[in-house]
Amino acid sequence: MKSIILSFSLKGQEFSEIKERILEIKKNLHEDAMLIHGFMPRKEIEEKGFSMEVNDFFDEHFPLKLNMYNGGVLRKEMAKIGSELKADVFVIGEIKAGVKEEVDLYRSFNLPIIEVPLKGGRIKIGKITDRVKTYEDACAEIGEAPINESDLIAKGFLDDEITYRKLKTITTALNEGWKADWTDSKQEKHIPIFRIDNLAPSGFVFVCAGCYFSYASAGTAARLCFKDGNIATYAGKQFIELYTKFIK
Repeated sequence: MKSIILSFSLKGQEFSEIKERILEIKKNLHEDAMLIHGFMPRKEIEEKGFSMEVNDFFDEHFPLKLNMYNGGVLRKEMAKIGSELKADVFVIGEIKAGVKEEVDLYRSFNLPIIEVPLKGGRIKIGKITDRVKTYEDACAEIGEAPINESDLIAKGFLDDEITYRKLKTITTALNEGWKADWTDSKQEKHIPIFRIDNLAPSGFVFVCAGCYFSYASAGTAARLCFKDGNIATYAGKQFIELYTKFIK
């Protein structure tokens, strides 16, 4: 079971907006998660006359919780437990005041920090290969609107040109900011390699990921290369239909 830590501040931020982002996080996890937290217990909240809104929300959506509160938040212990359970830390909204101190502590324990903007923006959970399964996923990953194929066809674009645009978007998303530097002879660039197979439904099958260093040509699809062989292999298998349309 996945373990998570949520870090946010209610100062200057509406909990109604924070809740929406937390629900998105939960949805994107694709599994039940245990919440490691330091919320004040109900009895103490009642004694102080505080609102139960936060506790009610987490009781409803995270039935399995590990409370690290004992007269105050046990931050160091929470970070240590989070590290042992390989928890992900989601920081929602602005990183300020106490939240910054929390984040610095979590980083000192090498916990992965996932920053979640309060409004908009894709929540990037897990590996890039888990997040990008379709062309539309790739567009969402890099904040790009999907192309309007009908408009491009009306303007005279050919099918392979439209497919190339899609593959460029997918390549950009899967590379997560990495770009090929063709002036660097030591930098590896990887591409998926295919062969003709008349028995295959598409007429092509993925063979392997090829590695290039210091040169580019039309044959190596310079703008469609990847940062490593694993990503190139994934692209070649996951998007073989698009590659087939492009190659043909």
